[in-house]
Amino acid sequence: MAGNNLQLTFAVARCDECKAENKLYEILRILQWRCADNMASALAYDKETEQILVDKDALMRAIQYANPGQAYRDIRLVTHEEYRARRDNWKSDCTCDSEKIRHNGKPIYIDKPFLY
Repeated sequence: MAGNNLQLTFAVARCDECKAENKLYEILRILQWRCADNMASALAYDKETEQILVDKDALMRAIQYANPGQAYRDIRLVTHEEYRARRDNWKSDCTCDSEKIRHNGKPIYIDKPFLY
């Protein structure tokens, strides 16, 4: 059987769509409840206070997945009313150090709040 060597080469294409789907999957895992097959969860439940506990570092990681270039920031939960009141006074919708955000993968600079 000399000379019957078989060589196989496998390649996995990494397209932008696959990368985006992987980011979405990681964000989903962070926001889902922890279980045997999901150790990336940022959620826990305090039965005594009946409150959902959120790991701030894991939540910040999800924000950074969704917003490449986002600097680490502290996180505070606010009511919808407080959010709306504060939103009207913001100069931009981003907190990156250079006040830039990405739109379609390209950095843009803004001076007014806007929504996509």
